[in-house]
Amino acid sequence: PPFKPVKCPHSLLCPIRYNERTYGLSWTQRVVTLSTIHGRVILPFTVPAYCNQYIGHPMTSADLLLRRGKWWLHVVVSVPEPSVPKDDTVIGIDLGLNRPAVTSQRHFLGSPHWKEVDRRYFRLRRKLQSKGTTSAKRHLKKLGKRQARFHRDADHVLSKRIVQHAPAGSTLVLENLSNIRDTSKMGRGKQNRNVENKRKLHAWTFAQLYDFIAYKGQTRSIQVVKIDPRHTSQTCSRCGHQARNNRRSQALFLCRQCGYCLHADLNASYNIRDKYLLSLAQDGTSVLSGSPCQAASRFDLSGSGTSPC
Repeated sequence: PPFKPVKCPHSLLCPIRYNERTYGLSWTQRVVTLSTIHGRVILPFTVPAYCNQYIGHPMTSADLLLRRGKWWLHVVVSVPEPSVPKDDTVIGIDLGLNRPAVTSQRHFLGSPHWKEVDRRYFRLRRKLQSKGTTSAKRHLKKLGKRQARFHRDADHVLSKRIVQHAPAGSTLVLENLSNIRDTSKMGRGKQNRNVENKRKLHAWTFAQLYDFIAYKGQTRSIQVVKIDPRHTSQTCSRCGHQARNNRRSQALFLCRQCGYCLHADLNASYNIRDKYLLSLAQDGTSVLSGSPCQAASRFDLSGSGTSPC
């Protein structure tokens, strides 16, 4: 085969990374000193209003970049964790595709507009892929980056709302969804609905959302933990009866044994919270919220169906 020389990729807008020795910044005088190929340059700067809370903290590294005709200096600061007293509140959070987040405090978070935006992106991608031209492929590349930025913004908004609804020093309990794409049955089959569910499942950015919740919770000393998600959607949060047909539809949960009826995602959030409380009771740790007898009665480990209390 003919030899094709390999070219090194180049970028015209690559940001410049500065460390503590190559730049200096004064918060009081609002000037920054940058090292360039022509020596040191002193420039004034302004701080956006949403960044005023970070003024005065120790600085580490910084990135200089050009965006839409304006120069930005992204400065990384070291912020100590606040000393907030421990709160005994434990909040279970059920993450899903239909409802982005439902908490055990009866908060339904997320916007239904996000699903319509994803549908519009999918229709546009399918149209461009069927075209197959060079301009269509170029448009597809830009569209993929735009969709990733939209998901990132939606995860930022959702994680911020979750942390704002939780008391400072409390505990947030989420499901461990690491292998959900391999174990879930919602995307199996060749029907149109199953194919659509599979597409949504593989586009779900639950790992990114968990990271956002974890680092946003640090500002309020909120602990974020994960639990095993098995049977949290099939178990009744009142009597503990577990059956697959307890969940009648996407939004309706009706227990076959006791007749308890409520929203399916809200019932799952109760089970997530109680499952974590039960794990604390089994380890000998004092239960933070609720009674250990109530938590153990909902998740009977012996399989007899009776409460161990």
